[in-house]
Amino acid sequence: MSQAVSPYAGATVAVVYSDNTKNALEYLRKSTYGQYDPDAVFALVFGAFDKDFKRAVRVSRLEEGKGVGADVVMVVDFYAALSTNKFSPTKMDATVAALTLDGRQIDRFAVHAESRQSWTAASRPYGAAVEQGAKDLGAQLEEKMLASSKLQDFVGSGQEGTLARPASAAASSRPAPAAPAEPKVIVPSFRNEANDDYAVIIGIEHYPDLPAAAYAERDAVAAKSFIRALGVPERNIVLLTGGRATKTGMEKTIEAWLPNNVSEKSRVYVYYSGHGAPDTKTGEAYLMPSDGDPQYLAQTGYPLKRLYSKLGELKTKSVLVALDSCFSGAGGRSVLAKGTRPLVGKVDMEVQTQGKVSVIAASAGDQISGVNDDAGYGLFTYNFLQGLNGAAKDAQGRVTLQSLYGYLKPRVQDDARRSNRDQTPQLQAAGEDILLRAR
Repeated sequence: MSQAVSPYAGATVAVVYSDNTKNALEYLRKSTYGQYDPDAVFALVFGAFDKDFKRAVRVSRLEEGKGVGADVVMVVDFYAALSTNKFSPTKMDATVAALTLDGRQIDRFAVHAESRQSWTAASRPYGAAVEQGAKDLGAQLEEKMLASSKLQDFVGSGQEGTLARPASAAASSRPAPAAPAEPKVIVPSFRNEANDDYAVIIGIEHYPDLPAAAYAERDAVAAKSFIRALGVPERNIVLLTGGRATKTGMEKTIEAWLPNNVSEKSRVYVYYSGHGAPDTKTGEAYLMPSDGDPQYLAQTGYPLKRLYSKLGELKTKSVLVALDSCFSGAGGRSVLAKGTRPLVGKVDMEVQTQGKVSVIAASAGDQISGVNDDAGYGLFTYNFLQGLNGAAKDAQGRVTLQSLYGYLKPRVQDDARRSNRDQTPQLQAAGEDILLRAR
């Protein structure tokens, strides 16, 4: 989809590839499932930058945007999972953040595409499924980008770079929108790259046949940066987003990778942002993997009880689980099998293990977990990160699990009431209060 005159025709865009994007391109280049030209695939997805802007320049870092005369920066996060047989689809996800030159978010575009491999087209430079998926993803991205009033207002204001306004944008007299501030990543003095702590971070925003869990992947990426700041080494963190966050991916990470690596000195962090689902017959709560189906929870969901049980078996010092999800089936970050009704006060979210696993969750079992659209995060996650960032310090200047909960609970409740709903974060603490950061 394109417009006769692009509202960005007078602007220069700097394009930054995330680490996920670089990994995806290398994955395509080395794929054993077909002959793929990653540059050609990527051009199909992100050709809109060249087509709709005056100039598109590839840069390595956000800070380089000013040096190339950019007016706006696009940070591209791309993921691809190739079809391995005629029954499995090729999946592609992309999240593009439109930023000012100083890193403030203007708008954000998340797109998802699936297609099946044409096995009669194996001799093509890249398979038909990959080509079609890339085209679909690119068309969605262009459509969302061209429809963005926030980006159009910003470009039309001519605030950054050497922008020459296109006629369609110059007519706008509206001021540029106030972009939401990004939480700052804390790098505390106790950070130690040689420590024994581990983390599993899961963020699932797009599901093939389910509504999106808005901002879930952004939540997870932000949570990872804060967990890094708490001292967990990069090598000890697994981030599962998009097509990586399947049931199998969750099982092997939680049930094999963690027990094979942690020690008695380890503290373990598990963060999940995405849909939950209830079993309407038993009241059991399930996490919904990217390939989950609420019609077949027992086969495709990941039971919350199983998560707690497996974490409780770890030979570790402590485990902290943070859940930005809900399990009522009434909306928000929860889904329900067709033909069934939401559960009210019946969902079992209790931790059965004793003495090791602490859980801080976004809401009660009969509530909906919402989002903060202004900030672009889950409501729980936004306050969780603000608390870790120092807002939840106690009288000694520390952030503990209890001080963090005391900070975020009333703020989540108040923000939810402004949307005419109830959301009360829950805390199940094991043993003594957990010190998260000393100062």
